[in-house]
Amino acid sequence: MRGLFLLGLLGIGMVFFAGCTSPSIPGGGMVQEEFHGAYDLPPGATLEVHNLNGNIAISGSPDRTLVVDAVKSSLYGQGELDRATIEVQNGTESSVITRFSPPGARVSVSYRILVPTTVSVVKVDTTNGNIDASGVTGDGTVGSTNGYLYLSDWNGTVRGSTTNGRIVINNVGKIAFLHTTNGPISGTLGDMSGEPVLISTTNGAVSLRLEKDLTSPLSISSSNSPVTIVIPEIFNANVDLSTTNGQILFEGVTLSGVSGLGSHMTGVLGSGGPKLAVSTTNGNIILRSA
Repeated sequence: MRGLFLLGLLGIGMVFFAGCTSPSIPGGGMVQEEFHGAYDLPPGATLEVHNLNGNIAISGSPDRTLVVDAVKSSLYGQGELDRATIEVQNGTESSVITRFSPPGARVSVSYRILVPTTVSVVKVDTTNGNIDASGVTGDGTVGSTNGYLYLSDWNGTVRGSTTNGRIVINNVGKIAFLHTTNGPISGTLGDMSGEPVLISTTNGAVSLRLEKDLTSPLSISSSNSPVTIVIPEIFNANVDLSTTNGQILFEGVTLSGVSGLGSHMTGVLGSGGPKLAVSTTNGNIILRSA
């Protein structure tokens, strides 16, 4: 059975509130209000987190309890702050949602969430905020506008995108898709999703370490920035490398069956395998052995 918990209302579970106001400024002054809630979730449940304006930090926990801590903030007084509510729904399909009534409230909400590792995190998104997710479980989609994504120790397949922010990945179970505009992408890649994988950025450098042979085609692209790929000493793949106004450089890597020169080259690493395609404009491509 599901329960609905709304900021300003006390439902089943543990919910606590606290508020404070700073010295007044035009518009009403800085006002903040805290939200603290704890909810038991059944194993196998799913969780979605939707924020409208602010950061999200979500971490895995060995407990069965979903813990939600949040801070609402507004520079425009209590009346504006009251336009934002936090809604928590628990059960087999759980969610944490920020709502503005009417839309367009001048309020930011920052979340710190602990989620049981027996629960699948299926979606996390925000606007004008960063997302920091670590130690969670599930096949999930993560998205932000004007914020970075930091994804680590995620046990599942991840699709991530942002605008005007960097993406950092470390020890993510599987990657299916990563994209950012005006930001770099860096970190380590382990397993692929089994389907073709696309990693791309516009106006940002890419620096990735591949830890295993590919299990599916991998495409990595950038615009106006270099791309550096570090591969294991023993690595098997078919390679397609192309750049405009840049060089293709190899460091400790031997490519056989080479075709093409200069800005576009194809060849084979090891005994060959799924295709590794790397491209950029106005930047070098560096393929380096670990």
